[in-house]
Amino acid sequence: MQPIGAAFAADPPPPVRRGSRPKGSVEAELWRAVHPSWLDTILMGGRALAREGWRTRRAGGAAPRLGRLALDVLAELARVTDWATGRCEPSYDELAARAGASRSGVALALAELHAAGLLTWARRYEETGQEHGPGPRVRQVSNAYALRLPPVAEAALARAGEIASVIAARTRARREVERQERAARWAEARAYKETEREAARQRRERATETWKPGSPVARASDRERWRSVLSSIQFERPPPAEGSGERESKN
Repeated sequence: MQPIGAAFAADPPPPVRRGSRPKGSVEAELWRAVHPSWLDTILMGGRALAREGWRTRRAGGAAPRLGRLALDVLAELARVTDWATGRCEPSYDELAARAGASRSGVALALAELHAAGLLTWARRYEETGQEHGPGPRVRQVSNAYALRLPPVAEAALARAGEIASVIAARTRARREVERQERAARWAEARAYKETEREAARQRRERATETWKPGSPVARASDRERWRSVLSSIQFERPPPAEGSGERESKN
């Protein structure tokens, strides 16, 4: 049994984890420019491995486990990977926030991906810049990740029939859907403009027909106008002519 004094006198744990390498010395070995379709292939390989592993374990065999969280973490890693450089260095907290899981869950998911051959990483550290005084001289930073497509995943894709043809089909389907949506939006906009143009033309025609000379509205308006004019004029009845009364009595 170790004495208490010896336990207090023991050296503190190192500030970085075992196997860590200086930041900037390992990235060139891991990161390469990638195409988005290649990342899609890796994701499909992970899903194919997960399905085959589930069938194998259900039949009583042994197969690496890839849970739903592992596939979600793999998708998030593919999403944050820079296509031009292959840079991928999210922290545990960032992955946990993106995948909606805890740090321990993310650690287990990364272990499952690494065991399946879909992921590799390198632990890194950097200098703190503190040369004198108490405190660590180095500190741990986020890992450098790189996605891989192992032969078992390629075989699973071949067995499932989901290789480049599936990616091409998905791309064509996505582009066709986008084209149809654009065409529908343009057709809707053209129909709206035609409807507005037709409504404006009908309004102009109704206005023209309404006030055209001889139309019912125009005649009614003329009658009202003349009625008001005539009502404003005071007519005087002329006096009767002389002798008209005698002739009328004789008759």
